[in-house]
Amino acid sequence: MGLKIFFIANAGNAHIIKLSERLADCGIKLFIFSLTEFQPDLIFNSENIQTYSANINKSLYAKKSGSFRKLFYLRYFRKLMSKIREFQPDVLHAHFASSNGLLGSLTGFKPFIISVWGEDIFSFPKKSILKKKLLSFILNRADKVLSTSNFMKKETEKYFRREIIVTPFGVDTERFSPGKLNRIFPKDCFVIGTVKHLEKIYGIDGLIKAFAIVKKELPECRLLLVGAGQEEYSLKKLAAELSLSDDIVFTGRVKFDEIEKYHQEMDIEVFNSVRESFGVSALEAMACGKPVILSDAGGFREITPAENSENIVPHGDSEAIAEKIIALFRDKKKYQLLSNIGRKMVMANYDLKNQIRDFVNIYSDVI
Repeated sequence: MGLKIFFIANAGNAHIIKLSERLADCGIKLFIFSLTEFQPDLIFNSENIQTYSANINKSLYAKKSGSFRKLFYLRYFRKLMSKIREFQPDVLHAHFASSNGLLGSLTGFKPFIISVWGEDIFSFPKKSILKKKLLSFILNRADKVLSTSNFMKKETEKYFRREIIVTPFGVDTERFSPGKLNRIFPKDCFVIGTVKHLEKIYGIDGLIKAFAIVKKELPECRLLLVGAGQEEYSLKKLAAELSLSDDIVFTGRVKFDEIEKYHQEMDIEVFNSVRESFGVSALEAMACGKPVILSDAGGFREITPAENSENIVPHGDSEAIAEKIIALFRDKKKYQLLSNIGRKMVMANYDLKNQIRDFVNIYSDVI
């Protein structure tokens, strides 16, 4: 194909890994400039992918500071310019507007694309008028702006008046496929769970409280929480207070190439986010044939099949979540219907092959 694309992105992010490897499979040459630390030898094995890491500690980079102290990453601007000159890309593509997008906007390179991800649109500009103006400046330096959902597109339109292209995250439907594993719990257990970082925004505490209600009705139920995060200690404490420690498994951080096995371990998945720009974990669950119960966060509504709309509940309503879980457990016909419909919907609308095709078309068009 001959295209050379330069990413400014977190190279350790699962979505970036997936996108990069598939683009490389198409013959596109990629350079990934990552501010955060990662281990390229454990991630990328394609000769079409080159990487550079500034090795900034992830915990430091992720700090939600209200000041501009995090702008220390601008010290890597000269290195970025050096790598761009060496690689001579056809397109510069920054993933995440408020950090990588700022670096990309300052290079003056054209054509320049920005993908917005969520916090950079929903949180960053709300912190101050200056940050709102900065986000508008960054976005308007781009030739194209991409959003993973229409919900996030509408928010982005407040800062960028030109066309915004919706490019949903894709799911590898061959890898994420129906199946039922029993590696963690006995076969006679009915497993509820979620695949999310253990952060406040994802409402894991509400899921644990819902599980406490379900457990009284369905003693055979267990809860599987897949992911790590700052709330792990407090969530384990909550589980102990509710006398549920023996019935909940916290996996901690899991490898990207093993996530589908955890989806396949579950019978029903619950996503109780306060805010959700898209919801790729829910799509992966549906691709695995798992019925999902979703909060009313904006991005979830966009990916929900009409037949599953009754399983959208108000965020934090643990009683409503429990009620939906129990109803699906008891209605086997409904359970199987949602299992089949969810997978068909993902295959028709969110297959990874379509995402890769869309990106290739966007790159060719902007050139």
